[in-house]
Amino acid sequence: MARNRIRKARLRIGIVPVLPLLLFPAVVAGDVHPTAMDIARLRKVIDPAVSADGRLAAYVVDEPRFDPEAKPKDGDTSGGWSKVARVFVVPTAGGTPKAMTAETESVSDPVFSPDGRVLAFLRKDGGKNRLRVIPLDGGESRPIDTGDLEPAALAF
Repeated sequence: MARNRIRKARLRIGIVPVLPLLLFPAVVAGDVHPTAMDIARLRKVIDPAVSADGRLAAYVVDEPRFDPEAKPKDGDTSGGWSKVARVFVVPTAGGTPKAMTAETESVSDPVFSPDGRVLAFLRKDGGKNRLRVIPLDGGESRPIDTGDLEPAALAF
């Protein structure tokens, strides 16, 4: 019984100095917190895809950008903000991601070809989604003519 009291006393003594740290972490950390600008600039990883053999993964990184020099125009609701996106490919076993596209306003929906040699994706061009393909071993993406059709999703 005496041992239980000693254990409880040790437990209370051990918790008491830590309790304020748990209740007020911002005070302990020097009141460091993200600003509204930090939150607005957070990048998003979207549209993940895995190759048929499971060796590669593709994804899009969507990143907001702010131009403090931007001057508002009539009807402008962006307030100096724009978005850029890039398609990346990375080995599923780990490694360095490889950027497959340059930064552009809008890319989405990367899809691997069944043979794993080509990556297809959508890119906004002239306000419409356009289909593009890029070889995984390098090179430039090339457009695939869809006429008046505007693709909304991809599949091989």
